[in-house]
Amino acid sequence: AHNNLGAALKAKGELTAAIESCERAIRIRPDYAAAYNNLGAALKEQGDVAGAIASYGRAVELRPDYAEAHSNLGNALLGTGDVAAAVASHERAIALRPDYAEAHSNLGNALREKGDLRGAIASQERALRLRPDFAEAHYNLGTALKENGDLSGAIRSYRRAIEIRPDFAEAHNGLGTALREKGDLTGAMQSYGNAMRIDPDDADANYNTGNVLQEQSEFLAAIERYERVLRVRPDDPEVHYNIG
Repeated sequence: AHNNLGAALKAKGELTAAIESCERAIRIRPDYAAAYNNLGAALKEQGDVAGAIASYGRAVELRPDYAEAHSNLGNALLGTGDVAAAVASHERAIALRPDYAEAHSNLGNALREKGDLRGAIASQERALRLRPDFAEAHYNLGTALKENGDLSGAIRSYRRAIEIRPDFAEAHNGLGTALREKGDLTGAMQSYGNAMRIDPDDADANYNTGNVLQEQSEFLAAIERYERVLRVRPDDPEVHYNIG
């Protein structure tokens, strides 16, 4: 019950209460792998990546066949820059559950960080064969395709992600960047605007809009966008440089 409550509290964004509920569940039942997995998820969202790694590690120690915890561990490891360990964790999750679409997509993200764009694209495509309506995998595929120089493919993938999830701000921003790199500034600005309508404080969309406005010599409007970025990322050196 405490573990289920912890998962529900995390879903509501009540992270401190979620962590306390998971910890209570573990005190009652120290071998409760699912509680360690949920604790790891709440700790990671709270920014305690080291704590999350320890919790996920304990979950897979208790249940070596726990595919979800292996993949969650991989995501946390990727956040620390340990790409090789992240890849290994996702591969372990897939070996345990070959039809685990999220693990294939997570592996693709780790491979992209490793610089293996062909492997990243193949992993996202495998995820989408398993789950064609997986908006995050379409977005991740778009990012890998863009980095691989396939702007047309990236644009198609971002648009498919948005078709599935119209409120997917990151996909609107990714689409804007791909359109901008293709020379379609009007389309790029429209996409960035869509991202900011969903989330007015979207730092990436505001920053990218500011860059386009600066290129168009709309300096005051660009500064306004950069100042919005600084509300979220006050120590961003590139934004301070652009304003200066």
